[in-house]
Amino acid sequence: MKTRILEDVLKTHPNFKPQWEELPYGGLENPKFGRLSHIVVCKDDGTPIYDQYMIEEQPGSIVVPYDNNNEVIRVGLVKQERPIPEREYTELPRGFGREDENALETAYRELLEETGLKASKDGVKVLGRINFNTTFYKTDVPVISIAFDNLDDMGNPEGDKFAERFIKVAPHNFDQVKDLMAKEEIECGITQAALFRFASYKPEFILGKKAVKYQQE
Repeated sequence: MKTRILEDVLKTHPNFKPQWEELPYGGLENPKFGRLSHIVVCKDDGTPIYDQYMIEEQPGSIVVPYDNNNEVIRVGLVKQERPIPEREYTELPRGFGREDENALETAYRELLEETGLKASKDGVKVLGRINFNTTFYKTDVPVISIAFDNLDDMGNPEGDKFAERFIKVAPHNFDQVKDLMAKEEIECGITQAALFRFASYKPEFILGKKAVKYQQE
């Protein structure tokens, strides 16, 4: 996949209808993805200080599927093509929610679409929330870890058949994760942040060798 400027696309495909709609006083909105609003930062009494843009994404989830394989913690990662950077990246499963979905329902659906894994209600933990950039983003994304007996059950990804192109899914131990980071194959900031949160709860994942017993206080 590749990207093109909208103006150029309309020259060759005049019937293409943009889904982002302009908002009054600037900004854009697309119900599938979110909203870009032109806001003004003010003092407590309402006096304006400066204007900027604020990003509100459609609520979603990022998932950390993991198992304990011969006393080594592994996480399930997805390699896929991202059209805007026009590169292949290895990331955790994640995505936007659909109408009336809660964060957990979104996590279950995205995980099934991207890895073929069907999660049960056991071994599920909300590890916290991540904000991409607190200067611009209003939306926080929940990080949800889900335990599995064996991540080797990960199947061929199908995706939502919208615009996702998956290459492969596979479990990785921490040494393999470090190798991917060294090769700059894991550049997704939300993936790195979610892995850090997971490591905070699962110190045996940091060790990457034999699992250690850990009792949460």
